[in-house]
Parts: sequence; structure tokens; C-alpha cells
Amino acid sequence: MKQRIRYFCLTLLVMVAGMANAQNVAKVGNTEYPTLQGAFNAATDGQTVTLIENVTLNGNLELALEGKNVTLDLGGKTLNGRTNLKSGSLTIQNGKIVATGETQALNVYGSDNPAAENYSVLTIASDVIVDAEMFGVCMFGKTATTAGYGAVVNLAGEVKTAGTGKEGTVFVSGNLGQNIAGDMKNVINITGKVTSSNDAGVALNGNATVNVKRGAEITGNTGIAVKRGVLNVEDGATVHATGAKNLNPDPNNNGTEMTGAAISMTDTYNNYGAMSVNITGGTFKSDNTVALFKEEGTYTNAATYSVSGGTFSSAVPAEFCAEGYKVVENNGTWTVQEKTYVAQIGDTGYETLQDAINACEAGTETTIKLLDNVTDGAGFAIPDGVTNKKIIIDFDGKSYNVTKGAVGSTGTTTQAMHFYSGNTLTLKNGTITSAATSDENKLKMMMQNYCDLTLDGMTIDCSNVNGGTYPDYSGTAYEYWS
Repeated sequence: MKQRIRYFCLTLLVMVAGMANAQNVAKVGNTEYPTLQGAFNAATDGQTVTLIENVTLNGNLELALEGKNVTLDLGGKTLNGRTNLKSGSLTIQNGKIVATGETQALNVYGSDNPAAENYSVLTIASDVIVDAEMFGVCMFGKTATTAGYGAVVNLAGEVKTAGTGKEGTVFVSGNLGQNIAGDMKNVINITGKVTSSNDAGVALNGNATVNVKRGAEITGNTGIAVKRGVLNVEDGATVHATGAKNLNPDPNNNGTEMTGAAISMTDTYNNYGAMSVNITGGTFKSDNTVALFKEEGTYTNAATYSVSGGTFSSAVPAEFCAEGYKVVENNGTWTVQEKTYVAQIGDTGYETLQDAINACEAGTETTIKLLDNVTDGAGFAIPDGVTNKKIIIDFDGKSYNVTKGAVGSTGTTTQAMHFYSGNTLTLKNGTITSAATSDENKLKMMMQNYCDLTLDGMTIDCSNVNGGTYPDYSGTAYEYWS
């Protein structure tokens, strides 16, 4: 009988131990914990908290790591609920995070100390999926309604939401920079994938810097919505908007206005902080409206914009282009490219020789310098009706080949060069040739001149002029024909 009792007690102990072990959901090293909060409370700097079961949080996971660097290894499992990173560094890897209902999956809070940097740092590894109904990753100040400094998010994984049509999958709170200008060291670096069915992919409503880097894919009703802060997009990133065209959106106060643009800059409720958009490359597509949209307003008009690269599904307004860059159309897409200057006046470059001639002020002697050999140049002129120009064109030992854009008087645009009377012009130290062979650009004459012209060390090669001989004119006109 005693032996049976002993066996019974031993069996009961094993069962109780097994039941206790089954209730544990996470571990730090070899020590297991019944709650994820308990595991984090026990973790020290550099340690890893590993899920051993799927976890549905009962309340929020509150992480004030206070300078510690802790890793959450999801272990291929799913964490359901909201996590608030109040301080310290948290790296999440290897699994899935979900958030149901009107809540956020991951929140990062800044410090109230203006000197704070890297105060709270959230890193989402490339093997993590965050799937939320409303918000994926949010950045706040010290609280959700106050300013904050030193919050950082590094997003290499995938974050997706359904959304409500008013916010963003990655969301920077408009309260983040209340009454504060300048760099608050709040930064989001995106190399992963961000998607929303109804919201903006990224909503930059507060004083933070969002860096969209090579490999990033942003998709939303509106791709990236900007109301404050700094947006930087680099080559190799993709931003895609799928929403309806809405370029006169209703103000959404501290939230986000949906416009359907890939990059959207709106003006409402922008009481705190400046706005800056810098694009050096990337692909930007809107399914239903313009790729790049700026709402007219006090804050958007005071913002700074610099586009020096990228491919867009619609034309980029010239006001957005960085100095020295231009928009070029190519079979239904538009790219922003660096201008190539062929001529220069002082320190100012010009894309065409004609642009430089047009820039010369009447009555002032001006020297234009050719910067390089031009193999595909347009014809150039001092047009009819323009007088009192005093121009020296120094070809600087280079050649200029006319292949298009014949010039001349109205109805007789058949020349490589045409110079109107009442002007003074010197061409020196170079060669001018022609290879304009198409019917549209066919030249009958190399030059028709009515001005006071000096040729100094110039070679003008008429051998490829296609019009044959051309009748001579009386008077002071110089005429070079084949």
C-alpha cells in the first residue's frame, strides 16, 4: 500500500511539473517564464528573450529597458498584442507579430531630454512580419501627446496593415515635435517592405527623419504622406500609391490626408516643425493621379524640396528639381537627371548654345565659352528682331556639329546659323560642321548673317550641307553654302 502511494505521489509530481512547464511561454537562456513581461523583466543587457509558445498578450508589453540592448527571438512563433518600447534597444527577429482591433503593434517612445540620442531603438529584422489591422509601427514623444527626442526605428522586415483610410502603417505622431524646430534625433530607416490597403504606407506627421533606403518597398493608398519632418528617398527604393485621386483632401488635423499620390505633401494642422523632401533616386508610381503632389499652403510653400534622381509615373514640377537637374520624359515615364552643360557664361552653365545666346544682355559685351565637343547640336541664332547684342563665342578649340533644329527667318528655317542685323558677334577658335540629313532638319545653308560678324580662327565645314547651292544675297550678308 505504501509503495502504491509512493508511486502515486511521484506520478502526481511529474504531472504538476509538466503542467507548470506547459504554462511557460518564454525563456532567457535556460530559464523559462510564464509571461513574456516576466522574461523581459529578468533579461539583462545583451541577453535574448525567446518565445517557446505563441503568445497573446493580456494587456500591453511594457519595455523600459533603460539602456539595455535586448533581443526578442520569436522562435518562429506569433506574438499577438501591443508592445511599447519606452527606452533601451530592442531587436525583434524570427517570427510574426499581429495586432487586432484599433491598436498599434509596436510603439516607440522618445525621451523628454533634448540631448537624448538613440534613447529607444527598435530594430525589426528581415525575417519578421508585422500584421496589424490599424497601425503597424508608431513613433511617439515621451507620451502619445508630448514631444520626444532620440527615438529610432530600423525596419528591415515586412509591416502591413488594413488601415482606416486616415493614418499610416508606419506612423510618426504629429505631436512628436510640438513647438520644436530642428533635429530631434528621431529617425526611421526603412529597407524592408511596408504595405497598407487603405492607409498611407508611411505617414510622416511629426518632427522625425524618415530614410527610405535601397531595397525598400512602400505601398499604400498614398505611398508616403508628409506633413512635417524630413523625408529622404534614395536610389533602389520603390514607392507605389494605389488609392483614388483626391488632390483636395479634407483636413485630418493631426492625422493623414489620403491623396492617392506616391509622395504627398499636405498643409493642414502643421503647427510644429518644418518640412523637407529629398529624393536622390527610386521609382515612384501612382495608379490614379500624380506621383508627386504638394498641396498649396503656408507650410508646404515654406518647405524645401530637392529631387535629383528617380523615375516617376507623371511629370515632376520643375520647382522640385534640385539645382542643375531637369525632368526628362521617356515613353510615358519621367526621370530626373543632371543637366549637361555645353556652354558657360561666367560661372553659369547652359544646356544649349542657344540658351547661352539668349541669356546675353543687350548692350553688354558677353563671352560664351564652349565646354566640350558637341556632336548632336541644334542650330543657333541671334533671332530676327533682337538687337544690340555684343557676343563673343569662344569655341576653345572644340567642334560643334549641327544635326537638328535648323534656324532662320520665319518660313525659311533652313540654316545652321542665322544672325540678325544690329548685333556684334565674334566666333573664334573652333570648328562648326553639319550632319543634319533628315528632311525635317535638312540644311540649305550653313550660315546666314546680317550682323557685324568676325571669324577668328574658325573652320566652317559646309561639306555635309544637303541643300545644294543657295542664291547669293547682296549687302553685308555672309553666306556659306555647299
